[in-house]
Amino acid sequence: MTNLSHGGRLALIQSVLQATPLHLLQVIHPPKSVLITIERIFNGFFWGSYNGRKHIHWSSWAKACFPVAEDGLGVRSLADYVRAFSMKLWWRFRGKSSIWSEYLHGRYCRNLHPTIGPYNRNHSLVWHRLCRIRDVAEPFIFWTLGEGSVSFRHDN
Repeated sequence: MTNLSHGGRLALIQSVLQATPLHLLQVIHPPKSVLITIERIFNGFFWGSYNGRKHIHWSSWAKACFPVAEDGLGVRSLADYVRAFSMKLWWRFRGKSSIWSEYLHGRYCRNLHPTIGPYNRNHSLVWHRLCRIRDVAEPFIFWTLGEGSVSFRHDN
């Protein structure tokens, strides 16, 4: 990869390397150390470290994870992807009537509103992920009146 320019490396990171873990990030919530390790690999690939030789990294990966209009490289942070997928999961849990959401409502929220559902260490990893993101995602969910299923006190 020594003959590949920074633009070519950036294109590979955006189209191949970042796209590969996205399917897994929709399902699992990896520890921050895993995300940092993956982004460290991206950073090393972009700046050209190979065969144990490190080249100078002229910018941090955190600065590279900004849009091009804001002087970044246009790549996204994997932590931002995880946060976005967690919000999508909460939105699907709150808005759609599916077997999955009905199961979670019955299992963890029985007679409670989902925004005040219990958070226990013995609950599933999916419920932990939902509980971690619900306070962030809930202000962005709005309901319309019509069916009578909106909670005046807990819904927006």
